[in-house]
Amino acid sequence: MSCFSQSAQFQYNYKLSNQLSFAANLGLIGGSINNVTLTENGNVTNYNLKGNQAIAVSRASFSLGLVYSFK
Repeated sequence: MSCFSQSAQFQYNYKLSNQLSFAANLGLIGGSINNVTLTENGNVTNYNLKGNQAIAVSRASFSLGLVYSFK
């Protein structure tokens, strides 16, 4: 299987004290699968997916948290 992907991420930290921060994270990952190898009963078959046959995959993520720094 071969694939192509891209990623973008944004993170924001708000300092609450010298050692404690509030963190927010937003990310997006996207890509496509262009080649699939299928093995069935000892037979190996390669499929090249072109144009609208390619399989698109993506994921969005969002997180909130606290960050403690041991300084």
